[in-house]
Amino acid sequence: MKIMNIRPLCTFFLCAALTDPMQAAIVTETETDGTSVNNSLVTAQAIAGASFTTPIPAGVFNPPGYATATLEGSNSGDDVDFFRFFANPGWVYLDMDNANPTFDPLVALFDGSGTLIAYGDDSDLDSGSVNTVDSFVGPVFLPVAGTYYIGVSQFANLPTAALTGTETPIARPDGKDGGLAVTGVAPGVATYDFNGTQPGNAFYTLHVSLGTGAPNAVPEPTTYALSGAALLLIGAIGRRNKSNNQ
Repeated sequence: MKIMNIRPLCTFFLCAALTDPMQAAIVTETETDGTSVNNSLVTAQAIAGASFTTPIPAGVFNPPGYATATLEGSNSGDDVDFFRFFANPGWVYLDMDNANPTFDPLVALFDGSGTLIAYGDDSDLDSGSVNTVDSFVGPVFLPVAGTYYIGVSQFANLPTAALTGTETPIARPDGKDGGLAVTGVAPGVATYDFNGTQPGNAFYTLHVSLGTGAPNAVPEPTTYALSGAALLLIGAIGRRNKSNNQ
């Protein structure tokens, strides 16, 4: 029997294993300059579940390699940007990257009732940061499935509940600053010291990563898993062809 040429098949499976057709588009903030359309929990912009994908984009803090949604928005002055997302029990990272050194971002995390659970201001550099004003929050454990909220503002426009409870430093898996976990604050208070329109000209990128398991564990990359499956299939085809020609 004629031996089948598996080279094109190898190329097909390996290429499929090493590409990412499911990479989601960037989530762009819908608020425009001079407006304040996402400045509260009620008007928070939704991050669709399909926006959380792997492999993670370049610049995202890694570990953990969790499924990540990337937001692009604008802030400064008294503006507050709220986003909401659904999460199952597990860990969350909020990794702010910002190319504008004149903007000093502050990122806060609220539970489904609007209670502040963590926030972060300046942090240590990571792979996507260009200066230490970039905020970082995490890992923070989300104990129940449900909707959670993110607030983005400019320092020192703090959440009203900040500084009123017990604040515990969070350590990133690399030992660097991961913001502050907050307990003992008034429930359901998701307001800010100031809340105004978006002036513009202070752009930011915020990566939201969700995952389970130990927060310092690096899951097997999807591409590696696919490559392994492809190689196993190719090996099986080769063994079958060899058997048919004996």
